[in-house]
Amino acid sequence: MLIPSKHQYGVSLIELIIGIGITTILLAVAIPSFITWINSTKIRTAAESITNALQLSRAEAVRRNTIIRFVLTDTSSSWTYGCFTANASCPATIESRTSSNENTNNVTVSSTQTGIAFNSLGRQNSTTNLNGSATASPATNVTINVTNPSAGACMAIGGDIRCMRITISSAGQIRMCDPALPSTNLRGC
Repeated sequence: MLIPSKHQYGVSLIELIIGIGITTILLAVAIPSFITWINSTKIRTAAESITNALQLSRAEAVRRNTIIRFVLTDTSSSWTYGCFTANASCPATIESRTSSNENTNNVTVSSTQTGIAFNSLGRQNSTTNLNGSATASPATNVTINVTNPSAGACMAIGGDIRCMRITISSAGQIRMCDPALPSTNLRGC
């Protein structure tokens, strides 16, 4: 006849130590990937903010039938857009955003041009540049690169971080792409 045993409640000390050890190993493997993902997400957030602001400023130019300027205010993801010639119906600043509003610290923005003006047709303005002097129509695309140098190198140059690029054509088309992907990929540059 079998002797009934007492039911055991809880875990033994050895089981607890083994469980903590397995959890520690899993966290040690996952944390570097998680940090890379967070840094790539900050870059994407900043790039989407700039892309959305560019699209809004282009739409405002068409809606108000006037020239709207978009300006990157510094090397972070801060920007502002508003009317080129401010008046009562069209303010100089319609909307602005700082990088602290989006928790995109350490993100760096570099551009071939700090400001872009859209005309009433939604194209890059071809008659007046941002300081008011006459200029020819834009011959090339404006490129804005969004990176995070403190987090490491971009995948496009062999690093781990996904950097983004925004291009604005002379016709006003705004596109965000990933330079690490081949140009045959729809998300690639």
